[in-house]
Amino acid sequence: MKLQLLRSFALVVMGLAIAVNAYAKVRIDINNPNADPLPLAVPVFYAPNQEDSKLAQEIADVVVANFSNSALFDVVDRKAYLQDSKSLAISLPIYEDWRMINVDAVITASVSKILNEGKPKVRVDFRLYDAHDEKQLIGRRYTVSMEHWRHIAHRISDDVFTALTGEGGYFATRLVHIGEQSDLMGKTIKKLCVMDQDGANYQCLTDGSHLVLTPRFNPEVQKIIYMSYANGLPRLYLLDLPTGKQEIVGDFKGLNSSPRFSPDGKSVAMTLTKGHEGNPEVYTMNLKTRKLVRLTRHRAIDTSPSFSPDGKRIAFNSDRSG
Repeated sequence: MKLQLLRSFALVVMGLAIAVNAYAKVRIDINNPNADPLPLAVPVFYAPNQEDSKLAQEIADVVVANFSNSALFDVVDRKAYLQDSKSLAISLPIYEDWRMINVDAVITASVSKILNEGKPKVRVDFRLYDAHDEKQLIGRRYTVSMEHWRHIAHRISDDVFTALTGEGGYFATRLVHIGEQSDLMGKTIKKLCVMDQDGANYQCLTDGSHLVLTPRFNPEVQKIIYMSYANGLPRLYLLDLPTGKQEIVGDFKGLNSSPRFSPDGKSVAMTLTKGHEGNPEVYTMNLKTRKLVRLTRHRAIDTSPSFSPDGKRIAFNSDRSG
């Protein structure tokens, strides 16, 4: 079956060498790594009210863009569709019509604006159907504030990706980075910025008045840790994105640099020269108790720590070998 083949293709392309979930039985054929992308249909989402139709189309278009940028899927042109959005939203797909245009999976959704606790929100009910087995694979409802409508599109894309490949989706990913701009004098300034994986919702969190470096996302919550020279000294800051609240977590004498969250997001590895006559050493800090633990004791430079995926080991750079 084509969905089965897609799962194999997903693992080959992504270079994964891990065991997959039992429901996603995968066979990797190393002689055929270039399997055809799965034909996917994403009709314009249905809106019961005419005033919601523009938002419905925008959400569907983001989903199309996500899958069009993935080598695993081929989004079939909407001009070829034989069944309209309203029919899909209020009844089952006409599976034969979709198979006639070689579609393997169909995404349908209904979009409406609602008031929740007096605040305008958008609600999306979506479903994914297998056109060959003639069954629903997944169905979910999302309700978010109006300004987060793009996030719903990314969540739908992730749900579909997981249902069809057995692997976690990546479309709802956000990226943090240092963005460079030129001021009125032509001087390059560096800002702490975030954006969605598709480049949308670009936002800079600092004004460029001071140097910022090495930002990292917490893997569990919407928090960022980074190094800043805000007061002329290198200190580590923890920024909560939803609230904008910022606090200092590394303000020790000397260098405070190269922070990295642990996989559970509860602690941070960092490089400090605290009390070592300027010699960098690797530490961890529990973010709840703020307890420091020193991990390296060597006259060499030890820096840039990074946790292993299970959180039990730390890799770091050192010149102790010369």
